[in-house]
Amino acid sequence: MAATDILFDPESYYATKRTEVTVREPAFLLLVIIGSGVLTAGIQTQTVTETTAATGSTVILVGASSVLAAVFAPVLSLVGYSVLMFALARLQGGVGGFRLTLKLVGLGFLPKVLGSLCVLGGTFVALQSIPAGIETTTEFVNRLEAHPARRVSRTLNTVFLVWSGFLWIFAVKSAHEIDLRRAAVTAGLPTLAGIGLGVASLL
Repeated sequence: MAATDILFDPESYYATKRTEVTVREPAFLLLVIIGSGVLTAGIQTQTVTETTAATGSTVILVGASSVLAAVFAPVLSLVGYSVLMFALARLQGGVGGFRLTLKLVGLGFLPKVLGSLCVLGGTFVALQSIPAGIETTTEFVNRLEAHPARRVSRTLNTVFLVWSGFLWIFAVKSAHEIDLRRAAVTAGLPTLAGIGLGVASLL
């Protein structure tokens, strides 16, 4: 099956990939998300340098923290979702191992790749409208986050998380050999928590 089949026929895809998936496939998706995030952080930091009166040390701090967040947030997200789904599945009689859960949940990050590219595009568009002469990085961030393109892109990123959550239902169903109802609970609760955090960050 093609890699994109997971988006439209996840049940068949996971049933096929259950015994074939390697760490390379989810690792590749994670690297794309990280790369997109690092690029987003890079263009933000460059614009901070060009448009604000921030000192060199402040710019370095902003840039370093943004890059670290771009690198570690996706990894922690994958591990966190996998741990929660593994625990919930086991509580409901699931039999799969954590390694298999991690790999199958990782495949469900494909929509989040699209989400990260949306954020990159939205950030790039928003940065074009930020004028020079801004006094502080706080004002810069406020202007960036208030821009419609940035807000739309982050909203779409949350929508893509919903799509990932749908895929994860079939990931845990396949990994743990549980029925669809229990799989929906297992994948749904962590996904709802992630959506809640995403919505909160937009307010």
